[in-house]
Amino acid sequence: MIKDENVLNYKNHLWLKISIVVLLLLVISYIFYTNSIQNPNGATFVGLLYGILGLIAIIALMYYGIRKRSYMSNIGTLKGWLSSHIYIGILTLIIVPLHAGFKFGMNVHTLAYVLMAIVVISGIFGAYFYLNFPTGFTRYGKELLYNQFDEEINKLINQMRTISRGKASYFKNKTEEAVLLGIPNMQKGWQLLVSNATKDLPSQSDYLRQIKNDMNKIPEVERADYERISVLSLQKIELQKRFLYQMKIKNILEAWLYIHLPVSFVMIVALTIHIVSEIYYNGFSMFIP
Repeated sequence: MIKDENVLNYKNHLWLKISIVVLLLLVISYIFYTNSIQNPNGATFVGLLYGILGLIAIIALMYYGIRKRSYMSNIGTLKGWLSSHIYIGILTLIIVPLHAGFKFGMNVHTLAYVLMAIVVISGIFGAYFYLNFPTGFTRYGKELLYNQFDEEINKLINQMRTISRGKASYFKNKTEEAVLLGIPNMQKGWQLLVSNATKDLPSQSDYLRQIKNDMNKIPEVERADYERISVLSLQKIELQKRFLYQMKIKNILEAWLYIHLPVSFVMIVALTIHIVSEIYYNGFSMFIP
């Protein structure tokens, strides 16, 4: 077994190898096909065989959605199904043009292919994100829920304001600056997809440099307390970065689902129209070689 096995190299690249073999067979068969007919298209017997193969591939892709919710199923592992899902999806981008003889136009048949391409490409993005998601998500530690973040931030702020109570004006002002740092302009929710949410939060080195400059203006008797404020402020900055980073990842996943799943359903509708219209207009004669 490969160390650090994932959905792309599952079982020593099993589905990659299968896909390469299938792709070679498809290319060879298409060369023979085009040499034996002047106008390759989906209505020919061989073109229809490509279409049936593509339909089987799409059904297999659709079944993954059922399999991943079948927790008691013993039909393969979920990782194996996801691996096949990715490679079969890529193969459909080749099979369908072979079925159509690489002829496309402004019609529902081409629309079905375009929608399928969107589904497959978004699926590739999802696979990439699936592989990198665990590392990125835990970059700043375990997941923070919003109420946990809110509770921890408020706890740090209350500690900072308690320490600054009774101190000189400069001390209080700097404490309040630290309290408000990043909060008034902090992006949340879907805004995180199009903005640099942490741009208002300084790096640790920059902030420590600022603290060092501030310390010269703090009375010596208050410096120990200001150091405590600085530590709490750094904790607050890291907590904000952690929350915003994790929220952005979750939002990207949600945005991906809003594209991948709805387009998949529309593709199925367009594909159904394509199949029904072909049978209606061409009859079952197209099944006869």
